[in-house]
Amino acid sequence: MDALESEMDRRLERKHARGNPETLDELVRDLREAERGSWWKESREYDTSDSPQGFRRGVQELDYRSGDEFRMDDEPTAEEALGNAHEEDIEATIDDVREVLDEKYGGGRTEVLYEEVSDAGESRVQTFLALLFLAHRGAVTLEQDDLFGDLWVCEN
Repeated sequence: MDALESEMDRRLERKHARGNPETLDELVRDLREAERGSWWKESREYDTSDSPQGFRRGVQELDYRSGDEFRMDDEPTAEEALGNAHEEDIEATIDDVREVLDEKYGGGRTEVLYEEVSDAGESRVQTFLALLFLAHRGAVTLEQDDLFGDLWVCEN
């Protein structure tokens, strides 16, 4: 039990030393660090040995960092996806999302579906990123009962 308490204290101290992410790069770094060793990371490997058709057999690994040559025609390239990252003002989007949430919470609600606020930012993705920042800062809690199920934004 002492070892567990010691590890918890160490992690809390590390979190405090790191501080809150202030850029998208810092948030992604924190998310990748949290991902390491998780069940989700392990689940990106799958076995296609028994698949009835296809050009590759055996254990495959899903790699979301693969090059543009593997993207479908309608998918953005890495440059298209990241080229304007410096132009995006995530703090303005966070403020917009927070304003919409405050309106919902002001009506007496303590939790809101993501779908109700998904258009608060310039895009659904920016709204989601803003929610990740708000959750990381402790302003909201994100809850999901089922994998790929409804996302609830809960007031803290």
